[in-house]
Amino acid sequence: TLAIGIQLGEALASLDRVDLVHRDLNLAQVVLGLDGRVRLVGFGLNVESSYDRLSAGQAPLSSVDFLSPEQVDGDLPPTTRTDVYGLGAVLFQSLSGKTPHAGATLFTRLRAIAHDAPPDLRALVPAVSDGLASLISRCLEWDADDRPLPRDLAPLLRREADALGYEAGWEERVVASAARAHCERSGPAPQDATVIRLLGTDRALERHLTPGHEVEV
Repeated sequence: TLAIGIQLGEALASLDRVDLVHRDLNLAQVVLGLDGRVRLVGFGLNVESSYDRLSAGQAPLSSVDFLSPEQVDGDLPPTTRTDVYGLGAVLFQSLSGKTPHAGATLFTRLRAIAHDAPPDLRALVPAVSDGLASLISRCLEWDADDRPLPRDLAPLLRREADALGYEAGWEERVVASAARAHCERSGPAPQDATVIRLLGTDRALERHLTPGHEVEV
């Protein structure tokens, strides 16, 4: 999680330098490479983001669990610190297996994001260091101005890694290992297959379509 967070933090710092906001940062937009690099995708060039559809009064096509309070309220335009919230939500779920705000329905989750504070990460995962839990909590602050600046994320996360005694080059090794493990679990798609990923409000579904075969979804 630290390795992914550091590289995503570097990505957000790069976006901040050119005044670009992703607006829909979530786990589905994070790709782990076998080269040890983390890539942030899904910049909404061809597909409406959850934020775009909520702003238009439509049901989102993908998860809303990583949207920030200002995106749900719709009172303020997204800023680079909106993406900081998204990163905090990604790290929260990566460590705990839960999103920062629970709810049985889309409405209850949106209401929780807009009005409730996330639970204490340390209560869910006692092994998480106080420093990392505090940093993630700061990323999930309701007021965007109280969140860290994008340029500070990677240095702050790297400081946590240094405190744990990680050696040089550990980030790439960890990411590459996670990418290989994912490939082994899912298996490669056939060369003549079309990979289709369906993103819903609660889950993502991937199917490999090959000529002559039907797939029921």
